[in-house]
Amino acid sequence: MFLGRFFLRCRSSQGAWLALGLVSVAQTYGVLASSAEPAVHRGSEELLFYKIDRPLVDADRGFVWMYQDSAPEDFDGVGVARAMKLDLTSPVNFAEGRLHFYVRINRQPTDEPLRAAFAVFQSNPAITTREGAYWFESGTGQRILEGNGDEVAWSTAMDRLWIKHRDGEAHGVDWTRERYRQSLRFWTVGSAEEICCRHYDDLKAPYFPLDIDFAAVLVEKDGFFSGWETYYPGRFRQTPFHGRATWLPGRIEAEDFDVGMNGVAYLDLDDRNSGQHYRAQDAVDIHPLAGGSGFVVGAVSGEWLEYTVNLAAGRYTARGLIRWKGDAAFVNVRLDGRVVAVLSSGADVASAIDVPGGGRMTLRLEFGGGPTEIDGIVFERDDPPH
Repeated sequence: MFLGRFFLRCRSSQGAWLALGLVSVAQTYGVLASSAEPAVHRGSEELLFYKIDRPLVDADRGFVWMYQDSAPEDFDGVGVARAMKLDLTSPVNFAEGRLHFYVRINRQPTDEPLRAAFAVFQSNPAITTREGAYWFESGTGQRILEGNGDEVAWSTAMDRLWIKHRDGEAHGVDWTRERYRQSLRFWTVGSAEEICCRHYDDLKAPYFPLDIDFAAVLVEKDGFFSGWETYYPGRFRQTPFHGRATWLPGRIEAEDFDVGMNGVAYLDLDDRNSGQHYRAQDAVDIHPLAGGSGFVVGAVSGEWLEYTVNLAAGRYTARGLIRWKGDAAFVNVRLDGRVVAVLSSGADVASAIDVPGGGRMTLRLEFGGGPTEIDGIVFERDDPPH
């Protein structure tokens, strides 16, 4: 399924984008009622916006500036730098999508907490020099890393990004225009001083070389992020919640998704557990089931949950225990990356599924079209086991 390092199965119509770091994840909406491949309804596009996997050294002056003509070896491929020239509104609407971030500190000399944020610079057409450029970053985009070995992942909607002028006022971003520079930025916790640029001479000794991994991935409007395993294969640990795979047929409790970090075992877009009633250390929103025992998971469009399951080859019916909160809401049911069913608010929450090959698999539930509450999903065997 992987092509090279970053690419999943791509649309042929987008072939020219391959050199730009574009990832296309084919998705199928509709019920798979036989062993035949279902028709592809639409796909989700991803754009690798920035990626660096090497120590920051003295010559970087604190952090790595990426320009459109940056050396390919600095950023894992020239396509990442070229992406800065793209119109992010067309032909793919990234401008109304989400930007996903991952950063890990492999080693830092001081081993102390740092705040990380991502910045992109865009020239102001009314000012002829870059010194008068706008800059923008996420208003909720800063995250704290506690020191050596720590890693965090988060995301922000593109419409939460702003441009800040030298006068301190915020302005809208013109995503049809190119960006000339972007970078990862660090601060020491408890200080407003960046460990870069004008403070470089004073601060370089304690903080560098700073060995980090960092990536920023842009996902189109209404798309589903494929997950960080796409960009760092084999790196992350993901295990069943109860220590063993769930055997199907049977019931899966929604709140018992796999153990792993955000963007690996699950994807939650606001990065916090609003319920705090169960698995409080995870970002998934879990609440007590109204009028009964147990829990439900609240999800919004673009989020997903993964479960490690065991099931034999055969035909099943999947029944979702779901409370829809929007007329257009739906849940994609994936097995090992393939959409095998879609549960929709406009239809019965049951769907036939053919499993041509059994064994240990990853079940993913993707939520789209509006907010949803899910108690669980039940798999019933339709044909007798052999």
